[in-house]
Amino acid sequence: MDLFLIFNKAKSLWITTFSSVLILFLLSSAEANSVGSIDFQRTIKGEVRDQGGKPLSGASVIIKGTSQGVSTDSEGKFTLQVPAGAVLQIRLLGYEGQDITVGARDFISVNMKATSTVLDDVVVTGYQVVSKRQFTGASTKINTEDVRRDGIADVSRMLEGQVAGVSVQNVSGTFGAAPKIRVRGATSISGDNKPLWVVDGMILEDIVNISNEQLSTGDPATLIGSSVAGLNPDDIESFEILKDAAATSLYGARAMNGVIVITTKKGRVGTPLVSYTGNFSTYLKPSYSQFNIMNSHDQMSMYAEMQRKGWLNYGQTSRFANGGVFVKMADLINQYNESNGQFGLKNDPASRRAFLERYANANTDWFDVLFDNSLMQEHALSVSMGTEKGQLYVSTSYLNDNGWSKADAVQRYTGNVRATFTPSKRLNFGIIAQGSIRDQNAPGTLGRTSNQVTGSFDRDFDINPFSYALNTSRVLTAYDEKGNLEYFRRNFAPFNILNELEYNNIKLNFIDFKMQGDLRYNILNNLKFSFEGAYRYAVTNQEHNIHENSNIPNAYRADADATIRESNRFLYRDPDNPEAEPIVILPYGGFYNTDDVNMVSYNLRNSLDYNVKLAEDHKLNSYAFMELRSADRKFKVFNGYGYQFDKGGVPYVDPKFLKMMVEANANYFEMSKRKERFLAYGLNSRYTFKDRYNVAGTVRYDGSNLMGRTNTARWLPTWNLSASWNIDGEEFFQRQSFINTATLRASYGLTASSGPATNSSVVLRNRAANRPYLTERESVIGIANVENSELTWEKMYKANIGFDMAMWNNRLTLTMDYYDHDSYDLIGRIRTGGIDGEALKLANYADMEAYGVEGP
Repeated sequence: MDLFLIFNKAKSLWITTFSSVLILFLLSSAEANSVGSIDFQRTIKGEVRDQGGKPLSGASVIIKGTSQGVSTDSEGKFTLQVPAGAVLQIRLLGYEGQDITVGARDFISVNMKATSTVLDDVVVTGYQVVSKRQFTGASTKINTEDVRRDGIADVSRMLEGQVAGVSVQNVSGTFGAAPKIRVRGATSISGDNKPLWVVDGMILEDIVNISNEQLSTGDPATLIGSSVAGLNPDDIESFEILKDAAATSLYGARAMNGVIVITTKKGRVGTPLVSYTGNFSTYLKPSYSQFNIMNSHDQMSMYAEMQRKGWLNYGQTSRFANGGVFVKMADLINQYNESNGQFGLKNDPASRRAFLERYANANTDWFDVLFDNSLMQEHALSVSMGTEKGQLYVSTSYLNDNGWSKADAVQRYTGNVRATFTPSKRLNFGIIAQGSIRDQNAPGTLGRTSNQVTGSFDRDFDINPFSYALNTSRVLTAYDEKGNLEYFRRNFAPFNILNELEYNNIKLNFIDFKMQGDLRYNILNNLKFSFEGAYRYAVTNQEHNIHENSNIPNAYRADADATIRESNRFLYRDPDNPEAEPIVILPYGGFYNTDDVNMVSYNLRNSLDYNVKLAEDHKLNSYAFMELRSADRKFKVFNGYGYQFDKGGVPYVDPKFLKMMVEANANYFEMSKRKERFLAYGLNSRYTFKDRYNVAGTVRYDGSNLMGRTNTARWLPTWNLSASWNIDGEEFFQRQSFINTATLRASYGLTASSGPATNSSVVLRNRAANRPYLTERESVIGIANVENSELTWEKMYKANIGFDMAMWNNRLTLTMDYYDHDSYDLIGRIRTGGIDGEALKLANYADMEAYGVEGP
């Protein structure tokens, strides 16, 4: 689909969504705003403080029955015009609301009491909001203000070094590349080890599934590997990291690697509050002082020793596929100008020494050449407003990073609309619309290839600036003595890194749109029905532009003499004429390659939540739900050969190139689809006695089309049992005042993951027969994967014992946990006899054990 059509479609969705939400908000607010004109008679002043006397800013002060009001300033003060007999409604999140009759007073002082369930005293699991005193699992809550790092635009990187048991490794500095995140270590051998991301109660699916190998090798697919790269950090209220089986139990067979729950901001009751955040950050260039690398003089001394020992003699260096100064010297010695009868370099000791001295003294600072002191700017604007019956939060943001390296740059636009409505005491519903658009440039890169014989890994035409600066000799120079780009040799073709970064690049366009809604209805005072649904549409377009004057096309055209033609693996050897020399099949043009991924996913959930209090000492909560999730992905790849960028994009296709592809049984375009379906049923019950003793249990039944076809393979029950003891509720605890709270927790349960499973039934793929001639090609059906009816989930038994304590009026908190993980049925490839046509087959065959202690 054309990107302009996609953009227009996304824009139309945004306009329709915003208009609908605004109309609903205005309708819900109509009752609050229906009061006619008000006779304002006098002005009053006041202040709002907490019970300790601390000023409270941002508290809304509204005249009851109207929408007229103000917010308190940074000192907790306000000024407002009121009519006779006015009643003021004072509201602030985390505090109990108050209605104050003005009467004859000109100054009003209000002390607000913190609610018993403020945000820090609850645990948000994505399914439920549970009181901290009743929660039996291991989790860590962090507010965005505590982890916000200016200059870090990707939400996933904000968690680095913030939470015990959570490791974040930035394997790439490129925006959008997924960091390597682990919650309590690795859980799988060949499957996913990354945690599950949940935003406002709904799982955020990855656009593409990035393997452990891709994360660590710089695969271009990692540019779209972060599922949360499109979130605006200013929209986030808090993170909740769920770690043990009790905390993640409601996620069942998706929670083996832990869960990270993100809660975004909502609208607030009161007059519109406009917030702007601007951030300007710069990254300084790397420096060789941070690394132990030889300077150009030391490197030249090493080269000279190699030459004296016969490693760099003229006969060898003149035919090297890759080379620097000595290869260039050999080329100049061999270069003859017929017009003046002179060689490019005189072949005598004095001339060679003079030539090499320039490079020995060069000491090129490749970090200075390839990197800039980048400037990244972020701008975020949000508006929050509302009445008792409807609240609205609208935000937008813009990010521009001109890039740390010469080839990197990114722009991101985000938008967010969140509205919540409470038309009656029994009914409330909400709508969330989120979207992001990203335009990004990155150095051109190809996928890594492996050598099955030597076990080594290679990446052809690698131009990663950081890798180049670290691994390239400092005797080489970017510019010659006249200030022009200086070229050396790579793949028998001229190579200059600055030329490559300009003419070999990737352009990425990413559009991500999500619509989410929820409805909650209190059937009875203690029985609530909830419906939640989310729809997500994401499309990425990745263009790899390789211009004709870059190294890759020139490597396909390098045929200076018979020796080079014989050694150049990018030339074509015609099997119809095996005695002939290899020939050039890309005489003109470069490459234009595209890689597109489209994803459409939806998530639907119905649930019943039952709460009952028996007498004064007994509390019982039961939560039952069913959930359906679907994700459809389409992958499209196109490789255009002979694309002439300098001639208006007119392709020059040599028939021999297509002939080579026919003989290699390769395709220049492909399209594939992947469909994932998940269905789950769950029940969670929790019992509390005297607000001190808690017992909880969860059972969930998961099914997926990725597993085997048998019921025992496709469907899996997961479960958890847990308990906690609030020691601070005991009588003996009240005899001291040093320790404020203390809780002992324990949990044990079974969790799971689908691992690298991709099929349950036989997978047959159509392809062309491998024939030497086009007239002999025919369509055949090949076995990609045989039926794997017994392949089942990767499973893990999780045990956890933890202790929470707060001291010195909650100024110091301490959390300690011991965990033990026993994994079994881990999926990996095993070698079979190949009788069924598949030599390597996925199977549940491995076990793994891990344990550790987690603390401050």
